[in-house]
Amino acid sequence: MRRIVVLLACFTTILPAAFAQAIAPAAPAEIPPAQLDTTLNAMPLLAARQNLLLARTLVLEGQYQEAIRPLLTAAQALAAFERQETGPHGQDAEYTRQRIVEYTRVVAGDPSDALSRIDNWIDRISHWDGGK
Repeated sequence: MRRIVVLLACFTTILPAAFAQAIAPAAPAEIPPAQLDTTLNAMPLLAARQNLLLARTLVLEGQYQEAIRPLLTAAQALAAFERQETGPHGQDAEYTRQRIVEYTRVVAGDPSDALSRIDNWIDRISHWDGGK
């Protein structure tokens, strides 16, 4: 009986942690650079949107300095979109990319409008591909 109790205690402490690690999404820092480059170039709007959503989450958590990295990655994705898109959305992407890069210089010191800016950028790029 003692073995069963000890065994159950092991499973109840080890399995939840192992399960949580198995289902946890990879952090952006864990994505290999080659894979990140492929995603940025193959699906730049998706990559931009995902990184803006990550930055939004970090802003909601009050982690303004940490939001800079996904904002810059979103800007990189928009640069890739600019190279692919020759129409007016390419020009919009350039403008939006420049605004994002400029904002990364001040977001940690003045985050008062961070959420509204990020929401605006997400909304803007969602219209370029029909919100896919």
